[in-house]
Amino acid sequence: MMDAAVPTGTSKQQAVGVISAVVFRDRSMSEVLLGVRRPTPLVKRFPGVVSTPTMGVPWQVFQALDPGTAHRQQQAPVERLAQSSWFEVGGGGYLSTIGGYALEHLMARKLGLAPALVMGQFRASARLWARSLDNVSDPLGTEEHQWTAMLTYVVTVGEGAEEVPAETGSYSRLLWTPIETARAAVLARDALVLDDTLDPFEVCLQGLCLRSIVGLLDELVSAGKQTASNPLLGAPGVVVDGLSQTVLE
Repeated sequence: MMDAAVPTGTSKQQAVGVISAVVFRDRSMSEVLLGVRRPTPLVKRFPGVVSTPTMGVPWQVFQALDPGTAHRQQQAPVERLAQSSWFEVGGGGYLSTIGGYALEHLMARKLGLAPALVMGQFRASARLWARSLDNVSDPLGTEEHQWTAMLTYVVTVGEGAEEVPAETGSYSRLLWTPIETARAAVLARDALVLDDTLDPFEVCLQGLCLRSIVGLLDELVSAGKQTASNPLLGAPGVVVDGLSQTVLE
């Protein structure tokens, strides 16, 4: 019997909480990680959909990550949040922030990075980028919809990008994709733009996680991928370094 406190996704008030990680290979933010979701015995929804790494979280955790979202009464478009502080992911920092704990859980569970995290071989910096709320349709074409509240995090890998495998139990393919290619594919809703070896009859490109990153990709492309002037990393001349921000000389 399902606990009455567990969101069902049947209404805005019962929205399912999800976190999404927009993972960049390094601080240049020139390549982003996308995956082709595969169905598993526990998560059968959205097979074959290209997405950022995502994970459902208990509603209590979601509220702790962003209390404001839980109380919204109306459907909202993707809402970019005011620039938040960067925090550490990896390097033993999971006890320092709830965001770090949640993202390490996602990376261990969905990206197969548990050994690298335990051994200190994967380190990154992250911050909250956006939140969104929508009634998400089933890409398989059924009448099933699910109200979903999503928090989107920007993650820049500092060490250990090579530890990300080519596939995991959750993703049949994991692709490091140039941001221009990712943007073009999302706008065209065409997975073959990412990789022409993907099966167009099995793989599709849609979902709340991708709609949530269009503005992010637009900013990166328009910034010309110049890290020193990248508005996503803070003020001009600032790059992310662990938990702190270090000014470039």
